[in-house]
Amino acid sequence: MLEQIILDDFNTLLAKLENPEAILLQEEKKEAGRTSRLPNQSNALRQQIKIFKAKKDRAYEDYCDGLISKEDFIRYRKRYEDKIQAIEQQITFLHNPSAVTGNSATDEWLTQLLQKGHLNKLTRNIVIEMVEQIDIYQDHTIKVIYNHSPF
Repeated sequence: MLEQIILDDFNTLLAKLENPEAILLQEEKKEAGRTSRLPNQSNALRQQIKIFKAKKDRAYEDYCDGLISKEDFIRYRKRYEDKIQAIEQQITFLHNPSAVTGNSATDEWLTQLLQKGHLNKLTRNIVIEMVEQIDIYQDHTIKVIYNHSPF
């Protein structure tokens, strides 16, 4: 029942939307801007990886020279490896954000929206993408707060 109420509300809002193609074009422009900055961001992150690898190597040299204890070396090594792994995940996300966010599902419902002007089915991805909060009150009223300003 709640699913149908939200779907009906969503379709009502979509019917009032004047130009869904313009919204899709705006999203495509944002994506194009993101990909044009990709090489610079990726290179900067790779430089950070090199710095942390060098620090990790220096920590090993300090350990071998007796300047730091084995426990300190292990702690430093773990810290640098964690930072390197986090940066590598950022690089992966930069090159393929849909692998993390599931944008292909978003593209699917946007395509359906443009073709039909309404949605037949409410999916988990649509709710995650479009709904910020659903409040259900004791008097059986429902308040839906959407994420995006056009809605």
